[in-house]
Amino acid sequence: MRFWKRDPAVENELRTALRADSLAVRKSRRRAVIRLVAALVGLTALAVAARAWQRTLPLRSVRVDGAKLTDERELRRLAAVPTGGKLYDADAGAIARRVERNPFVRRATVGREVPGTLVVQVEERTPVAALRGESGGLLLIDGDGVVLPDVPARQAALVAGLPILSGVRAQPGDRFASGRVRAALALLAALRTDAPALGDRLSEFDLSDSTVITAFTVDGAVPVRFDPTAPHRQVAALDAFWKAVVRPQGAASLAYIDVRYAGQVVARPR
Repeated sequence: MRFWKRDPAVENELRTALRADSLAVRKSRRRAVIRLVAALVGLTALAVAARAWQRTLPLRSVRVDGAKLTDERELRRLAAVPTGGKLYDADAGAIARRVERNPFVRRATVGREVPGTLVVQVEERTPVAALRGESGGLLLIDGDGVVLPDVPARQAALVAGLPILSGVRAQPGDRFASGRVRAALALLAALRTDAPALGDRLSEFDLSDSTVITAFTVDGAVPVRFDPTAPHRQVAALDAFWKAVVRPQGAASLAYIDVRYAGQVVARPR
């Protein structure tokens, strides 16, 4: 067996090389840290300068986006943005809350566009049905159950094509959080998402009986009875029955359709 003899000169060279490598690594890390600190200082200075520059920008104009049902001038009045101020001094949250006082506005957000425009973005309440007001005229209601103000100039165009909720009366500003109206709105939402073509074949939803929602077909005014609960199940059952029976024969061939019972559709011919 051969044994290698230690060579002090070789060991010396190795130790020297390792110390040199270690020193080089430490210097490299130190330079990297210095560069990082310099970059952070530069970015901070740039951010401070940008913030200071923003504070000098004058507020020159206000733009309202998303207003279709609402009067843009009314929204500007509610926004009450002071003129002659600075763009970034305007309180965006307070402006949005003021705009949301308009009953047609579901949500408002406020942003800024350089060099000097304040942008008010509104999400309007979308009417999904009409119902009778206390005075006898038709009012609009959105999917959240909020009864919208009477706007005669636009009412006719908005009501056209919307289903009517009968058997209940309301006044502008009413909010239906539960009960028959909410059940009918849930049913309408299920029709829109699950079977929109079927929804177009139903024109009126009678809510006079709290235990049943009775819709009427566009063709022949055939009553279709729904339970106030489980709208998606009933819409699926009616959609399948409509395609298999009603579409080939015509709605007028039936006296009524009842989808309240799980697993079956009850119908009577005329």
